[in-house]
Amino acid sequence: LGQLMYKLSRLQEAEAHLSQVIEQDRSNATALSFMALVRHKQNRYDSCRRYCEATLRLDQVNVDAFWILAEMQKIEASADEKWFLHMRSTDAPAADICQAIAKGYLTRKEVNECAKWLQKAQHYLPHDSPVQDALRVLAKQGSAVDSRYVIDILDQKTLASRGTQGDSPDRPAKHDRQPRRQIAVEERQPESYGDHADSRATLKPVEVCRMADDSAEDLERLLS
Repeated sequence: LGQLMYKLSRLQEAEAHLSQVIEQDRSNATALSFMALVRHKQNRYDSCRRYCEATLRLDQVNVDAFWILAEMQKIEASADEKWFLHMRSTDAPAADICQAIAKGYLTRKEVNECAKWLQKAQHYLPHDSPVQDALRVLAKQGSAVDSRYVIDILDQKTLASRGTQGDSPDRPAKHDRQPRRQIAVEERQPESYGDHADSRATLKPVEVCRMADDSAEDLERLLS
C-alpha cells in the first residue's frame, strides 16, 4: 500500500504505511527503498541518504537507491565522479553499481544519463557483451527505446557471475574491504566518509525489541 501511495504522489500516506512496515520488519529492502524515494521527493536529503544506505546493506545493487544517490550527487554539484567507489554500505563491484544506476535512469526514460553510466560500466568491464549490446540499442533507438528490452539485455548475464570480472583498479580488493554490516544485529562503529567523520550512535541488539514502539523520528535516528 505504501508503494501505491508513493506512485500516486500521496507522500504523507506513503510515509505512514512504509513506516509501519519498516517497524515490523527492518530487513524489508523494498520498503526501505520506497521510503528513500519518498524522502527524495520531499527534499529531505539527509534522511533519504540514510534510507538508501540501509537499503544497500540488504540489497547490494538496489536500482532505486543507487539512482537516488546519483541524483543527489547532481543536486550537490559534487565534483567527485567516482563517489560510488568509496561507499561503505555496499561491496558491489563498480561495474555492477554503474549498471544499477543506468537501469534507474532507463526506467525513468532518461536515456542520455543511462548511456553515460553504461559507458562507465564498460570502463570497468571493457569486453562485456551485454553492456555493448545495450549501448548499441540506445544509440540506435534513442528516446524511443523500450527500457524493458534494454534491461533484459543487461540481465542476460549478471556482472557478479562473470569470470572475466576483477576488482576495479580504483576500488579496494574485496578481501581488503570491511564485511557488509547487518542492520540492528551487530553494533555499529563510527565511520568516516571522505574527510568527514560520521559519528554514528551505537545500535545494540537489545534495541531491536523496542523498535516497534519507536516513533517515525526515532526510526530514522536508528537508521543513521
